[in-house]
Amino acid sequence: MGTGYLPAFPSEFFDWVESIKVVRTPYYTIHKIMEGLLDRYMFSGNYKALDMVVVMANYFSDRVKNAIQKYIIEKHWLSPNE
Repeated sequence: MGTGYLPAFPSEFFDWVESIKVVRTPYYTIHKIMEGLLDRYMFSGNYKALDMVVVMANYFSDRVKNAIQKYIIEKHWLSPNE
């Protein structure tokens, strides 16, 4: 998609999580996708998988930074999604 988001579901799920609405575990799912890509790189030397996981890490790092700036971190500690 050109953004670093490798979709398993709509990106709006993260908008909902970041605004403290209850959503089924999107960050857990992304963690598992990234873990699989990293395993692919580590066990087979597939640099494309490494590139994908780095781009995804940058994408989600930016999302989290933006959410913290927008909603303040203390609000997220109260979230049912955490």
